[in-house]
Formats: sequence, C-alpha cells, structure tokens
Amino acid sequence: MNSFEEFKAFFKEEVVGDLEELENRRKGMFQQRLRLGLIVASLIFGHLILIFFKAFTLYSIFLTLIVVPVIGFLVYRKLYVDEGIPADYKETVVKRMISFMDDSLSYDADGFIDYEEFEKSKLFSLQPDHYTGDDLISGEIDGVPIQLSELMVQYEKADKARKKSKWNTVFNGIFLIAEPPLEFKGRTFILPDRLYKKMGYTGKLTQKYDLRWGKYINPTDPEFASKFVVYSDTVLEGERILTEGFMEKIMYLSKKSNAEVFVSCIKNKVFIGVNLQREIFKVNLTAPLYNPKFARSFYDEIYYILNLVEDLKLNELLSENESVEEIEED
Repeated sequence: MNSFEEFKAFFKEEVVGDLEELENRRKGMFQQRLRLGLIVASLIFGHLILIFFKAFTLYSIFLTLIVVPVIGFLVYRKLYVDEGIPADYKETVVKRMISFMDDSLSYDADGFIDYEEFEKSKLFSLQPDHYTGDDLISGEIDGVPIQLSELMVQYEKADKARKKSKWNTVFNGIFLIAEPPLEFKGRTFILPDRLYKKMGYTGKLTQKYDLRWGKYINPTDPEFASKFVVYSDTVLEGERILTEGFMEKIMYLSKKSNAEVFVSCIKNKVFIGVNLQREIFKVNLTAPLYNPKFARSFYDEIYYILNLVEDLKLNELLSENESVEEIEED
C-alpha cells in the first residue's frame, strides 16, 4: 500500500483544486454564522441600553439572553448549514484516498458490513436492537479479499427506576473481515483482557477456566499477554496463528488507535474489530478542507488496520499435509 507521504504529494497535485468550491461553501457557511452572532450580540447589547434608560426592567434581560441566541441558532441551522459538505468531501477526498492506498479497493460512503457477517465473528454475543454503519471499503490486499466499514451496534435496556429505556453501545468503530487462503480447523479468539485490568492475577486465573471461548492459550509475548486473552478450539492452531508479527501488529493497532481490538478466526475468515467509540470519517467543518493534515487521521487508522492483512497469509503457518486429527493429537 502507498504511504501517506505519497498521498500528500498526490493530494496537492490532484485533489486540492477540486476542494476549492467545497472550501468556499464551508467559508460561506461560517461567515453567515459570524453575521448571525453579531446580530444576536447587537440585540442583547441594545436591550442592555434600553434597560439603562429604564425602558425595560433588569430581569427582562434574562429572557433576551435565552430567546435571542436560540432563535439565532435555529435560523443558522435552517438556512445556512450546508449538510452536503461532509458527503461531498468523502466523494472528493476519501474515495480517492482509498483508491490511492490500493487500486483494488473500492469505497461506498453509505454501505456497511451486513449484520449476518458481523454475527459470524462470534465476538459479541448480544442480539442488538440497533445496527447501522457507513464507509464500506472492499477489495483485496495482497490477494486477500477484505471488507471494512464503520459500525454502530447497540441494544436497548429498560431503566425501571427512571421508567424509560437506555441505549448501550456494544461496538462503535471499524470492523474488518478478511478471507485468507485457509480453512481454519477450529475457532480462535483474541480479546481485550478486561478482567486482568480490574482483578489482576485473579482475573487472569478466572479466564483460564472460561470455557465459553475454547481452550486458554498463554501468549509467548508477556506484554501481549498482559493486554489480551486468547482462546482456541485447537491449541496448536491457535498458537500457530498467534505469530510474533501478528501480535506486534495487534498491539500497535491498539496503541495507535487507543482502542480495544477484538479478533476471531473462524472457518475461512478473520474478523477484526477496533472499538474506537467514535467516527473516523467525521468531517471537521471548523478547519480548512484543503489541508492534507485533515486527511491524515483518516489515512493512518485505515492504513494500519489494512496493514494487518499482510500477516493474514495464515496458510503458511500450517503444513499442507497436516490433518485435523494430527492437530488435535498434538
């Protein structure tokens, strides 16, 4: 995949010119906000003058301080907010950025991974009441078919005390599905070690006997073992999946994104969830759109999760002649 420095040169040559009209729309929107702000400030100041000359009582200013800013905000939202800018930015910049990373990749701003595929990962057991997403990226990396999108997965829980329901977020971030040229013999799970953070060694001991996920595997990397817990139906296969390179990239992805990372290997697919608890492709309308630094956070986070796919040629980890029975016997 091409680096961000390469994209930066491409951005200046091919993209900045196309952003001029979009940037003018953004500036126009905020110029109108500034004008409305001055009008609101003038009305409040005028009311203070009238109070000084005893045309109104002092207490009337509180009504003006509430009503005038609210009306100003509603007028701005109704007449001047250009809600099409984020979508147009994605079409102008993000779509071309994804294609520049690797020309086999395609981008659909409104698409997202189907729930059926998300459920196959077995990473999150709760049945969600709300499942949506956007920014679907699909194609191949080093010959490995992939799908990636942002997902928001939530369930509704009744709050009896307040007599209303509350939405709880199961997952909010990037979800990746890769199909390496290998049929896994069993299921392997790599999960954030939440119990160790809360309970220390007691939590780690508890996890060793948690049979819901399969057999416990102790990673060879101590730092990785302190942050993740690993289970597999077949220990030998799980250990061979857990290479030093794969562990390093999962650790780096977790540190780079400052988020929990979930991984499962089931049948012919690898599922990777990065629970960012935020939206990646959220366009910041307070900053100039033509600044390449604006796209850097987009590029970096997608680049590093796609970079994991380089380690997904897992057929090289298992001998072609090794049968399921031989793995289980080991």
